[in-house]
Amino acid sequence: MADGPDIQGEAKEVDGLDSLLGYVRWLIDDFLLGQAETAERTRNNKWSYFGKWARGSLPAWLGAWAAWLEDAYLKPLPALMVKHGITREPIETVSWRSIAIQLSGARIYE
Repeated sequence: MADGPDIQGEAKEVDGLDSLLGYVRWLIDDFLLGQAETAERTRNNKWSYFGKWARGSLPAWLGAWAAWLEDAYLKPLPALMVKHGITREPIETVSWRSIAIQLSGARIYE
């Protein structure tokens, strides 16, 4: 990919536009690598549907991002979590770092 900081999957390390671009480039490379690994497993008839990414297309990934935001921040906490005093971190105001964290959540959200 293009030049820029190499964040290597550390969304919480993003601190500006340059590092967000580096993180997005890492996401692209990681996605392509995951797709290649899944294709190789498919050719070898080994658990092909498992991969590092929960979704294999942009629309599905964007849907996972939306679902993650809704479940993580808009829905009430489940009663069991409330009973045990578990709280959720408030969503950060929009920043380069918060965007990277959201993109990262969508990467693995089922």
